[in-house]
Amino acid sequence: MTITIYSVISSFLWGSIFFLVLMCVRRYLLRHHAYYILIFCSLFAIFRFIFIFDINSYYKLSEILGNLFYQIGKGVTFLLKKFINNSVIQFNYENNWNILTQIFGLFHLFFYIWIIGIVSLIFKSLVQTIKFMKTYKEIPQSKNPTFLKILKCVKSDMNFRLDVRIIESEYVKVPFLCGFFHPTIYLNTCFHNENEIYSVIYHELTHFAKHDNWLKFFLYCINIFFWWNPMIRNISENIYDACEYRCDQIVTKNMSSIQKIDYASIINRMTGRNASTPIGVTLVTKLNSDCVYHRLNTFLYPCKIRPAIRVIITSATGLMIVLSLLSILLISQANDFFTPADASITSANSYLIQNETGSYDLYCMGELIDTNLTDLTGLSGLPIK
Repeated sequence: MTITIYSVISSFLWGSIFFLVLMCVRRYLLRHHAYYILIFCSLFAIFRFIFIFDINSYYKLSEILGNLFYQIGKGVTFLLKKFINNSVIQFNYENNWNILTQIFGLFHLFFYIWIIGIVSLIFKSLVQTIKFMKTYKEIPQSKNPTFLKILKCVKSDMNFRLDVRIIESEYVKVPFLCGFFHPTIYLNTCFHNENEIYSVIYHELTHFAKHDNWLKFFLYCINIFFWWNPMIRNISENIYDACEYRCDQIVTKNMSSIQKIDYASIINRMTGRNASTPIGVTLVTKLNSDCVYHRLNTFLYPCKIRPAIRVIITSATGLMIVLSLLSILLISQANDFFTPADASITSANSYLIQNETGSYDLYCMGELIDTNLTDLTGLSGLPIK
């Protein structure tokens, strides 16, 4: 596998298409409790963004399935060339290829900026984590009998067997859970109603049971490495929302209308507080009141998705996944649109290799163009390897 300019562009374009599709169906999927579909589609969209490699495979599948797309692409490219050549602005393909080559050379600069950004964000994350650990390190595990009794009840209802620690502190703005193997629930001191405490603990342990802490950590790392892509960050927020909506549905599944209203009041009360935690999953992820409004409506006024719509959405999801995988196999087809024969010979994209006989072989863009050259007129500025 290699990374080429074509694979990077293809990855970005396909990821952008999937991003736009998700933005169109996001609210509908959340409203109709299609959380898993939204999560899986979002993960595939992120996968398509971050998979920037050219497989260069010999799979016949790429040739068979890609032939139609390839021929359409060649036709469109030909028409564009003909249109531009006949337009007022004369299009010199060789000069434009040189311009593109210089632009692509900026990717080296972009790469260094990318690495600097990654290192900076990792350092920032470490500082936040150390600060977090210092803040809560000295706080002992809660001995509140009410909390411990409710925790035991929740674990029994969920059939949850792992040991769970509860830490109660005034520093906690929004309840959250930390830990990948040994969960710890952090609660603030504003909870006194047993039903509220039960709902909050149930919500946080549901996150742990559904492995949302691992998912959030994975997305957190992805966002660090692709900090420059706002679409990945937006897709990650969709996944966070889907996880919260899913937990709300599980917690309120057997609640009465009055209990649901009480549960909604907890979420509404937490809105506006700083819910940012570097290594945990929180009760409230969005501070926007409009987002919380839609979240509350999802379980206060539930809408069941129609079977026919579910089939359509599932089929569309499958098609999206197939296109995502197929697009990876079709990356190598892009190389046929821009061949070395279309480019002018410059020191930036070409070089010479001297043979034992004293002649030279000319390479352009890594491909052999001409062999056994003895007259280097016009090629004297090329590097010799």
